[in-house]
Amino acid sequence: MLQENDLQPPQLLAAGFTQPAPVPGEVNTTGAEDSPFSTPDGKTLYFFFTPDVRVPVEKQILDIVTGVYVSRLVDGRWTDPQMRQAG
Repeated sequence: MLQENDLQPPQLLAAGFTQPAPVPGEVNTTGAEDSPFSTPDGKTLYFFFTPDVRVPVEKQILDIVTGVYVSRLVDGRWTDPQMRQAG
């Protein structure tokens, strides 16, 4: 999704932030990514993913793909996201 297609685009209300933009590579999907954050060095990105937001939460937690994923910036490219394992 690009901002010009977003019915409710993010609004910047604080200095020091830039306009959101899609992350190149396999991070943006047709599913639902949410709550992204990166490490201070900008080389590791964590985000929540679920393939279908219409599925009730109590069923999402039972599938094998919903969860927190991590992607790392290596040589200027983001790695394929991997589900973050607890622990």
